[in-house]
Amino acid sequence: MEVIKNLNPKIFIVEDDIFYQDFLMMHFKRIGLNNIQFFSSGEEFLEKILVEDKPFLCILDYQIEGGMNGNQILAKLKKAFPKLPIILLSAHDTLNVAVQALKLGAYDYVIKNEYTFERIEDLLQKIYRLRQLEKEEQQFKRMKVYFSMSIVVIFILLLSLNHYFGL
Repeated sequence: MEVIKNLNPKIFIVEDDIFYQDFLMMHFKRIGLNNIQFFSSGEEFLEKILVEDKPFLCILDYQIEGGMNGNQILAKLKKAFPKLPIILLSAHDTLNVAVQALKLGAYDYVIKNEYTFERIEDLLQKIYRLRQLEKEEQQFKRMKVYFSMSIVVIFILLLSLNHYFGL
């Protein structure tokens, strides 16, 4: 968790319950994360995310008063940012909602209970590790391209030398 804390990633949370917002903020501050932004509605959240830098992670409450529910927000968000990790958070242990959220592209479905924060911390670690692996994969792909280009350049040079010197 130390590495993630040092990065202080931007986390967007859609939660309409002010008390639960405070509860989440207390938890994140306790583990050293302060770059948290809360939204009380899906509409407010979607407006903001489209004009700001993309966050490291989004956490969406499933049941939001008025407007869209978490899965509706998730569907819109995945269209705009297909690779953005999104956790759906719900007080209801409903299999249909969880399955639908995962089908829509949620990274995970977390039930609000006494283990919520441990699950979120574990998921933060997993998302961080996944991002690191994706970066390493991109670096590896770039290195493969550079290596291939170098081989081609060396081959062309050898052909040129052969032609020039008649070797």
